[in-house]
Parts: sequence; C-alpha cells; structure tokens
Amino acid sequence: MVRGNVIYDCGQNGVVGHMGCAFSLIEGNHIYRIGAKREFFGWEVAAIKMHAAVDTVVRGNRVHDSVLGMWLDWQAQGTVVDSNVFYRNTRDVMTEVTHGPITFMNNVFASEFSFDDYAQGAAFVNNLFAGRIRHTAVLDRSTPYHFPHVTDVAGEAFVYGGDDRYVNNLFLAVDDSAKPLCTADAAGAAGMAEAGTAFFDGYPRSLEEYEQLIEEAGLGDEELYRSVKQPVLLASNAYVSGAKAASGEAEAVVSGDGSSLALRETDDELWMTVSLPESIRSATGPVISTADLGQPRIVEEYFENPDGSPIVVDRDITGAARGACSARGPLAAYGDGEVLIWSK
Repeated sequence: MVRGNVIYDCGQNGVVGHMGCAFSLIEGNHIYRIGAKREFFGWEVAAIKMHAAVDTVVRGNRVHDSVLGMWLDWQAQGTVVDSNVFYRNTRDVMTEVTHGPITFMNNVFASEFSFDDYAQGAAFVNNLFAGRIRHTAVLDRSTPYHFPHVTDVAGEAFVYGGDDRYVNNLFLAVDDSAKPLCTADAAGAAGMAEAGTAFFDGYPRSLEEYEQLIEEAGLGDEELYRSVKQPVLLASNAYVSGAKAASGEAEAVVSGDGSSLALRETDDELWMTVSLPESIRSATGPVISTADLGQPRIVEEYFENPDGSPIVVDRDITGAARGACSARGPLAAYGDGEVLIWSK
C-alpha cells in the first residue's frame, strides 16, 4: 500500500513494482517531476511504473510534470485506475503488451499526449481525454495472462489490436497551455496519434462480426488472427474542439465549437474549469457497470473489483453521485465555475 505521499524529483520512478505490486493500493499520492532531468533514459522511466499490476488499484493520485505519468506493462490484469489526474506530462499513461481487463474510470488525462496504448482488453468509462491517443498492435511479443484474481499464468498471447471499450468519455483535443518539462519523447509519436477514437475506423464492432471476418479470411492457423483486428465497443462518447469520432459510433455527440480546460493548483488542491458548448455539456450517458463491459476476448475475467464484486461507475471524480443519466466524462454535471478534483 502506497498512500498519501508527496513524491518528487526522482530520476527514474516515483512508485515502481514488478509482480510485488500485485494486489496493491496506490492512493492519494502527489507525484511530480519524475525523469525530468534525464538522469535515466528510455525503458522503465515513469512516475508510476508497474509490471504485473494484478488486481492493483490506482486511485485518487495527482501526477504531473513527468516524462511519463503511469506505465502499466506486462500482465496488468484486474487493474482498476480510478479518479486520477494527469497533466503537463510528456505522455500521461502508457499500457504495454497486456491483455486486460483494465478499468479506467473517472480519470482526467489533461496532457497533449493523453494515452499511449500498446495493449488490449481495457475499458475506458467516464474519462476526460484532453489530448492525443495512439493505439498499436504488438504482433512480435507474446506475453502472459493469468487466471482471474491470482498470479498463476493461464497462457500467452500477442496484442492483436482492439478489444477495448470506450463509453461515456469526453474528448476535448485542447492544447495544454503550460507545456510539459520534457517533450522529446512525444515529438515523433504525436504525429501518429490523434484526439478521439477515429483510429478505430474499420475495426469490427461485435464479437459476431469479428468471428465472421475470421471465417472469411479462409484456411490458416494462428496467423489469421494477426490479420483481423479485434472488436471494439464505442458508445455515448462526446467529442469537441477537433476530436474525431469513429464512424458509426452509437450515440456519439460531436461539436465543432470550441472548448477550454483550465487547472488551478496549489500544493494541497487541484481545481478544474471546463468550458463546453451546450450540446456537449447536456449530453448524457447511462451508469456503466461490470455487466455492460463483458470480458476481454482472450482473458476470461470480467471488468470487476479485485475482490470479484461488480464495478458500478455511479459516482464521479469528486465523489458526487451520478443519476440514471449523467454527463459524459469525469463529472456528473458541468457548471460554469471551478470544481475541486483533487485534495491532499
């Protein structure tokens, strides 16, 4: 358990674990300026960096001004990432060669490069993405997955692309007015990433459609699965300021009007102001739970809490209750003023 700490000016990591982080809680920490001086290079550098975060909960942390906010690598299964705030990082979060389930809910990803996804089997529910997202298949690294809620290995698989769920999220495509301390790592990647979910165009939208595509690929062996992207679920997301929706998304709301995102920070508090056009502000989505998200195609485990109980996203990042239909993104409703989204 890592709770209530202030961690800063570390050269390589703020919080780090490899299998020992399984069944852990990382909560309420303020972590910043990690890797900013470039004492270390490349692999394993992040404010939070974990291999095998099995049934690990990362909740209510404030992470900023770092080379990478959080990096979930290999065997992140049953991981719950809830109500964290990432901002002014070169990249906010990276997932790598893991097969899920990972549940991201009520988070604010406020940097220009919000999410770098080299994984599969994640659910994104009621998050705010202010920047670009990159989604990449990994077909040359077969990595382990587990039986539910234990560290026993059940098998290995490639990352085929897809198998993600995006529901009730808010995509802003707002440039970060205060640039991150480290920009070199993201410079090349930014051109390959984009705001929104349009990179999922051409992916199947159901398991039945996916299975049909596999059958149509003809005779073959495992290599057939490398040629067909896995299905994705996209529903009730909102897109503004140039963020692009994938074609055919159910109940997408898209606005070309402008929006803005501002953060006001003290040592002990972080406040957020979001300005949205009325069509986005009034867009709602249902309360999402484990029952809505199914299982990752490869891993036979539901998007649930580490103790096996259902996840129900019925509160927002502030703890406010969500009604049967609430706003999209991390707040249950959007007003005109500041909202306290993190406090020590």
